[in-house]
Amino acid sequence: MRLRTTLIYLILFIIGCIKTEIYPPASQCPEQASLIVCQEFNISEIDKVVLRAEKANDIAIKNQDGQSLKICGTPSGGVEGYHSPDPDWKETCAEDWGLDFKAKKYDKTLVISTFNELMYIHHYYYLENIIIAAPENIKIEKFKRILNGNGEADLSKP
Repeated sequence: MRLRTTLIYLILFIIGCIKTEIYPPASQCPEQASLIVCQEFNISEIDKVVLRAEKANDIAIKNQDGQSLKICGTPSGGVEGYHSPDPDWKETCAEDWGLDFKAKKYDKTLVISTFNELMYIHHYYYLENIIIAAPENIKIEKFKRILNGNGEADLSKP
């Protein structure tokens, strides 16, 4: 009985060692993305902006003159802790995920939403360090997006 238990532990140990050699490290992406995603929108007939983003409550707003609004963010996230059964699988880094901003106008309101932000099982991709540069007279409303497996922009009417 004791020999059988020892053999079982030995086999499990060997399998565990083989697994760690087959599977790639949890992340092969840089900790800090070098890419910054920016979009610029004409706001000449706009008096309110509605922003929908995972990190909407953490944005910085800077005043600028002119008839445009510029929004920038840093791609972040990944698939921390995920190990695919496919030994050839490679993680898609946040800067390669296609994170972006999209917008749609409703009368004098511009809705801006993040695009391709998602949270699904181990996948969590989002834009952080978001900065909006807009004229001082533009009202900006911020709404945190509830992420799921669909990364489509939420451009619904406010």
